[in-house]
Amino acid sequence: MQRHIFLVFLMTWPMASPVFADLPTPRVTVRDGSRVVVDGQGVTQWAPRMPIWCSDADHGGLLLFEATVASISGQTASLDVPDNQANRVRLNAFCEPRWVAEARQFHGHLPVTPTSLVTPNATGAPAQPQVRVRHRALTTAQWGKPIWLDGVLDGPAEKLFAYWRLGVSGPFTELPLAARGDNLFGADLTLPELETPPPVVQYYLVAVGPGGRSGVFANPAEPQEIRLESLPAHDAEQLVAHGPVDRASHHTPLEIRAQINKRFSNPIVFYRARGAGNYVSLPMLPVGGDAGKPVEWRAVIPARDVVAPGMAYYIAVMDDKGVVHDGFASARNPTPVSVVLPQILSAEENRNRLGFQYGYANFGSSNDYFHQGEVSLERFFFGFLIARLSAAGWWGVAPQRDAASTTGAITPQALRLYLGRAGLEFHLGDYVAIATDLDMATFHGGGGIGYRGLLHIGDEHVASIELSLEQVWNIDAQDLVLDIKRGTLLVPFGDKWRLAAHASQELVLADAPRAIRLGLGVEYDLGAHLQLALGGGLAGRRDSLGPSLAGGVKVKF
Repeated sequence: MQRHIFLVFLMTWPMASPVFADLPTPRVTVRDGSRVVVDGQGVTQWAPRMPIWCSDADHGGLLLFEATVASISGQTASLDVPDNQANRVRLNAFCEPRWVAEARQFHGHLPVTPTSLVTPNATGAPAQPQVRVRHRALTTAQWGKPIWLDGVLDGPAEKLFAYWRLGVSGPFTELPLAARGDNLFGADLTLPELETPPPVVQYYLVAVGPGGRSGVFANPAEPQEIRLESLPAHDAEQLVAHGPVDRASHHTPLEIRAQINKRFSNPIVFYRARGAGNYVSLPMLPVGGDAGKPVEWRAVIPARDVVAPGMAYYIAVMDDKGVVHDGFASARNPTPVSVVLPQILSAEENRNRLGFQYGYANFGSSNDYFHQGEVSLERFFFGFLIARLSAAGWWGVAPQRDAASTTGAITPQALRLYLGRAGLEFHLGDYVAIATDLDMATFHGGGGIGYRGLLHIGDEHVASIELSLEQVWNIDAQDLVLDIKRGTLLVPFGDKWRLAAHASQELVLADAPRAIRLGLGVEYDLGAHLQLALGGGLAGRRDSLGPSLAGGVKVKF
């Protein structure tokens, strides 16, 4: 048992405590991207996957890159170099195991440069004595304030440099440390202004003397990290000066104007209709700027894209590096715009609506039916005010009380009722409208007077509901000769089509029970000036049921 333990100890001892003879140090002879070939007798003491450091023999042993032994063949070894260090590979650089290089570079156990690479002086000591630095390593710093770097040099060195970078990748920037007396060198490291700073700053120190360059604190492969304790405190800088547009007219071009900070360029307006997913980009063009006035930028959203009930937009700008910044609002929080009819109609608007309607209803009997016709004219004066004129008529057969009969029998009689309407429609806000009309009627046996009231809620581009009540009284007998209660639901599908559902309760010069009509229809916009409507349904009284039809056309001019 004891013999076995002793054999295991002998087998593991060379791996735990390697002993290296002072053989000629291997040098880089071939470089090919991330693969490097080194030659030298020292390779015979290496092993696969051993970490290797390669340094610059001409500059005091400054560390160049790290590597890992890939394969060994006699006195030649192949090394794998990380991709981010491949550009540091130099021919003739000397390579040695990492722990030997660490002892040489940082712990002072060995000369700065291997003795196999230098010419001994008369006493047999290395030609260049070791250079050291006493430096207080920094671990944290405050963003927005200069970082003081200093160090005291020991040895034959005349200058001290700091090499730093933001983050953990990319090239280092050289910062000379000025001499302050008594071998003290120091300088302020001022970080650049960034919108999103990295969390750390990395640095290392290099001394320069008669014998060349010496790495004295940290190195490019393992730099010292300074953690930034806070994000930069940006001054409140306005990128875009713009007065937001919160209201626009339906199908009217929308102009966007803005002034931008001189440090930025290429302002772009991004917009989309309410409920749309993707934004449309629209470059802004410069205008003005004469006689000392600041340059103003302008973009016009086309009329076809300005649609009710609304839209949203934001403005972005580009810096000198081509990075796009949110200048006014953003994609997540755009500026909303309410799109309504214009308050004062422009000359291009279709101010007039001329409509023709026809309907037929049969209540389940050849002696109980009517035809209905209507001609209407609407005139838009303002976005909130519409004047209305119409003439309507009903003709057919309806159950009526026979005035010539002594018993007052109800018999089918000819139905004739005609009326004219005049009124106004008011739009209260974007989605509510009310209308009222004065009715004057004439019919067989007398005349009448009445009214029609209407409430409209919603928008024809989304959905709307309309409720109306119309009543006319006989002037002589003061009884109802016309009583219509009606509800309509309008739902769009597509840009030009709308589905309409109707329900009404009607009494038109009839002594029979009130009639009810139910119907479905469609509306279609044929171009910008013509609208067609067609529908059908059922009409009935208490014990009878029949068909109903309706159709119409509306011309806009």
